[in-house]
Formats: sequence, C-alpha cells, structure tokens
Amino acid sequence: MSSKAAPKPAPYIPDENDVVSDILRLVISMAPAFGIALEAQAALAEKVNAEARDRWGGDRSYIQRVGGRSQRNESIKREHRAGERVPYLARKYQLTERRIIQILEA
Repeated sequence: MSSKAAPKPAPYIPDENDVVSDILRLVISMAPAFGIALEAQAALAEKVNAEARDRWGGDRSYIQRVGGRSQRNESIKREHRAGERVPYLARKYQLTERRIIQILEA
C-alpha cells in the first residue's frame, strides 16, 4: 500500500456580499496574529461556515451594533431633557416622532 499525504485544504474564498463570508474573511485575516497555521485557518473557516449556515441558513439575521443605538438613544434623551422638541429630534436622527417618543419612554 502506498501512503499518500492528505491533500491540503483549498483556501477559503469569501463571497463579498455574504455576511458569513465577510466574518470568515475577517477571522482569517486576523488568524496569523494568533499563531493559527494556514492549514488550521482553512479548516476553521470551513467548520465555522458549515455551522453558521446550518444554524442561520435561510433566516434574516440581525447583528446588533456595539454601542451604536444605545449611544444614539442616550443622546436623544439628553437633548430632550435639555429642551429639544420631539419633531426636531425626529428630523435630526431621521426617525419618526413616534419612535422618538418610544425612546424617551424607555
């Protein structure tokens, strides 16, 4: 019997319009800084790709911003306490007046 070495995994090629691919691209670009070998990077990308698509495939996912909305909402509340009116805040933040009121009541 001849002993063949396992073929090297093909490099992961991301699709620029796919959120899973974009996240994997970021992870792979950061992997060398964590000492992850090229072969392990490809294996990790394929595993994460399969798991993410199995869990989330076909769903519309929401990715929460870190600090974005809560900072905006705090700014809205602060400005309202300082005397700004709801219609002005709605225009400034490109939200409906109803949404501004919801934020103020939260």
